[in-house]
Amino acid sequence: MRTGLVGLVAAMVATPVLAQNTQIRVSGRVQIQYNTTSVSEGDVAAGESDSIASSTFETRRVRLGVRLTVNEWITGTIEPEYALGSLSLKQAWMNLAIDPAFEVRVGQFKKPFSLIQLTSSLDLPAIERGLRIRDLADAMAVADEAAGGAVLGTWAGDQVIGEEQELLEVFGYMGYELGVSAHGRLGAFDYDVGVFNGTAADTRDVNDTKSFAGRLRWHVPVSQPLTIGASASYREQPIAAAASPVDGTAWEADIELGEFRHAGPHLLAEATTGTNPGVDESFLGAQLMFSFYRPTTGRVEGLEPAVRLSWGDPDREVNDDAGLLVTPGFNVYLSGRTRLQLGWDVFVPQGDRFDTHHAVRAQAQLVF
Repeated sequence: MRTGLVGLVAAMVATPVLAQNTQIRVSGRVQIQYNTTSVSEGDVAAGESDSIASSTFETRRVRLGVRLTVNEWITGTIEPEYALGSLSLKQAWMNLAIDPAFEVRVGQFKKPFSLIQLTSSLDLPAIERGLRIRDLADAMAVADEAAGGAVLGTWAGDQVIGEEQELLEVFGYMGYELGVSAHGRLGAFDYDVGVFNGTAADTRDVNDTKSFAGRLRWHVPVSQPLTIGASASYREQPIAAAASPVDGTAWEADIELGEFRHAGPHLLAEATTGTNPGVDESFLGAQLMFSFYRPTTGRVEGLEPAVRLSWGDPDREVNDDAGLLVTPGFNVYLSGRTRLQLGWDVFVPQGDRFDTHHAVRAQAQLVF
């Protein structure tokens, strides 16, 4: 698969443009990250980890994408991911811009759910969308079991931890999937609604039912850029322990004030609720990212202090399973989206059985 994808991308880049109404554009991103973790070998179960490095460098994202435009209304994208020595397919889709009010996209792309998920990692003021502290899930599982267990749950083999984006990802309400969507712009509103396999990225469906997601956004007619959005995501998933597929629905409301790399404040905030499919109870979550961009002169184009607050409660019927993620950070813009980033993630779990853990991370982001 690796050789095939690399060869396909290389062939597309090398293919000559045969008609003036056909355009090929190559883009790429490299995010090299250094991160630490406060989790140590003593915090996890014996045999779960041979060694936990207190700090490490890693390729967080390495992508080379190709965008094809035909006759101005047919577009397509192929974007593989090469980070950490593994190959996966992120985007592969075709879009038909039949009318500004009605376009059709088919292939693999992000489901239309969650403002923070739909905002590119290249444009977010925080380095990560959500909780990402190495070996934290193992450490919390050990602490939960030592205190009697039954506070933290699992879903599809993953530990369920109380942080907003973590919950949406584990439960499968957002992310890349194969499907088809209709989207467009109607005056001050834009919409996106689609049907998907409901399994995982680049994976065939395994039953006759499908998953759905939809989003509506209002561009508020005021002097400052302001949008208000809402979205819903229905997910069904067959599991071995249940006679029929387990399903659930999540709802989200969001607001964005200001714009990426525009002088002044930029706010992204969303609140989510829905079904925790593992226990058939409801979850709650909320996240806020705030930054202030200040243009400068010289080789440094701008400076941006930022902060992120993210809270999640996996099961409203259970106490001591929620958590709060606090991330102060700072971004230095060198050219366009190319920047240097620094952030400090502090995760404060609810309840005395769990310890607070943290991670310092620095990232160099090259975009072309």
